[in-house]
Amino acid sequence: MRNRIVSIAWTVLSFGALLSASAQSNGHSWSDEVWIIGGNKELRYPFKKWKPELQFDGRYTVLNGEAARIFGLRFGAEHKRVHRFGVGIYGWSSAINERVSNQTGKTEEFRYNLSYSSIFYERVMYFSRKVEFALTAHLGGGTISSSVKAAGETIFHSQDTQEVLPLEISGSGFYNFTWWLSVGGGLGYRYMRRAPDIIRNQLNGQVYVLKARLRITKLLRSIYNKDVKNEY
Repeated sequence: MRNRIVSIAWTVLSFGALLSASAQSNGHSWSDEVWIIGGNKELRYPFKKWKPELQFDGRYTVLNGEAARIFGLRFGAEHKRVHRFGVGIYGWSSAINERVSNQTGKTEEFRYNLSYSSIFYERVMYFSRKVEFALTAHLGGGTISSSVKAAGETIFHSQDTQEVLPLEISGSGFYNFTWWLSVGGGLGYRYMRRAPDIIRNQLNGQVYVLKARLRITKLLRSIYNKDVKNEY
């Protein structure tokens, strides 16, 4: 997972450099309008038509009455400030345990690990220099691995991995602490179109979204273009 994330980060940085170079070649003449809550909003320099997108995109969900943490990272592109799309990578930070009574009345313990990737589309519904609100949809695919410890045993035995197909919608907000760092959160709902029956109902339900956006390419661009600080 770590090597995969490093590769993604380098890809985003390279993509950001290409987008920045392309935008510079077009000069300062570009302008446009986009719809947000409250009416049309004019976009003009120093806004850019295309920008790279990189966010830490974690989640909390409740399983067995306890909060389960999902680590997330997403990357892609932003178009005209309000359209974002790309790929996300997610996984539980630790395994989830489930105790089940078998037909003989003895208790078996199951342990699950979930990892998946998704494609996402996000529409920013409102933004200002300090705040932002957006609606997001994820369509994913991945695997859930499981192991079981039979009654009276002390060792977990691995079982076959199974395919999962999560679908998630959410609404979230950002607060811009600085021109290069934003944090936010939101609320959504996840539906597993395919998952092990024993845990499927628990995987369906509310998710609490936690986000952090670090504008790495923006920091790099600000070295030679001070107007970058006025993008928001």
